[in-house]
Amino acid sequence: MNKLAALFLIIVFASCNRTKVGYTVPVVDPTNSYDNRSVGVSANDLLSSSKYKVINLDIVYVAKHRLPVSVVDDAVKFLGRYCNKPGGIYVREKEIFQQGGDLYVNDLITIEKIYRTKFEKAGKDNVDSLGLFILVTEADYYEEGVLGVAYKNTSVALFDGIITANSGGIGQPSRETLLSAVLRHEIGHMLGLVNSGSEMQAAHQDEAHGKHCNNEQCLMYYKIQTTGALDVLTGNTVPELDANCEADLRANGSK
Repeated sequence: MNKLAALFLIIVFASCNRTKVGYTVPVVDPTNSYDNRSVGVSANDLLSSSKYKVINLDIVYVAKHRLPVSVVDDAVKFLGRYCNKPGGIYVREKEIFQQGGDLYVNDLITIEKIYRTKFEKAGKDNVDSLGLFILVTEADYYEEGVLGVAYKNTSVALFDGIITANSGGIGQPSRETLLSAVLRHEIGHMLGLVNSGSEMQAAHQDEAHGKHCNNEQCLMYYKIQTTGALDVLTGNTVPELDANCEADLRANGSK
């Protein structure tokens, strides 16, 4: 995959680092086209209805790793709860080939360049739309224990091999619960949480763990996107955003 990435990659990225105590969101060159920018940059566009009235979810998945209908429905409801999109939220799904190996951000971008079909665009009758790309792969992220990552302003990846391996067992959440929790969490990053596109209305950033909430009960707690989620998920309940995160979204155009 790395060799393939070298052939296709045309976007220059700053370094992406993950440590045991925190996560630095990959930074994308803001001078590039709309869907190739930093995580959180499009938060207001996603949340408000001032320009964009529609969201198109572009979900691509490796065989046997298709998202359950309940997980897709949950993602649509989560977006609908916070995003002012009077034109609606639509879903396209497509099966792709296995990816294999450990994927770096450049690899994710290469896959996206091949399969993504939904982008930001001006629509008819002045109804502009945003596309959100969701990759569901059997491969792992290059850093151990990572379940999902938001790597651009409108792009996320879920690593369902490790998600499946850490769900459904005794004392573990179901695969559906873990998938929904991780996907909601990564959508939260695209919506500018925490302090990364949606300005904090009160101090609640866990600065030791990057752009995450300091509330262990909140969806945006740092452990949700790693195998540490097993330490904080209770049964098959998907975490919600806490009051501070919701206040940040409302101040940035949310419902």
